[in-house]
Amino acid sequence: MKLRLGRSTRQGQKGVDSRIVRDLIILSFERAITDAYLIGGDEDLREGVSEAQERGVRVTLVTIDSPAGQNLSPTLAMEADDVITLDREFVEPHVRRRESQMVAATEPSDPHDPVALGQAYGVTHLEQIGTVGRAALLAGKPVIPHEVDRVLLSLARDTLGVAEVSDDFRKEMRRGFWLAMGDSSSDTTGSSNT
Repeated sequence: MKLRLGRSTRQGQKGVDSRIVRDLIILSFERAITDAYLIGGDEDLREGVSEAQERGVRVTLVTIDSPAGQNLSPTLAMEADDVITLDREFVEPHVRRRESQMVAATEPSDPHDPVALGQAYGVTHLEQIGTVGRAALLAGKPVIPHEVDRVLLSLARDTLGVAEVSDDFRKEMRRGFWLAMGDSSSDTTGSSNT
């Protein structure tokens, strides 16, 4: 089993399809697989599916039922040896995006106030990491770990409905995060993870 994530951008994951195609071609060329179960539906995967099949690999697409029916390319489905469609209600209890686990459960008093937004996220994050995690965070201050800061900025973009958050908003939001961690010092210059 191989999970391909690619690189994260504001538009989502990039480079995933090309890595999956590469894996399919290499594994089939090396005769390392006889069957491939591919979770995905992008047209870009069709070339890899075709190449693998030419080397005798049976490719089964696994998709998740979509109300709009738009998560599977028709030409990719025709190319595959078989298509398995999983019911959305079956899948949802077992998987979720990591960011959705970490968004602020505490509603900020004013979502457009960067300090309040940072504090709301910080309170939720603190509940998840506990006192040991808090101590580790404070020991690393002023730098917020990248994966935590990434979710914090994603929350800000989603809340504000913008593609980019201003530097001043970021700085104040990070200050709010540190306030939620119980650190009242005003130095937040290093918490900017750019």
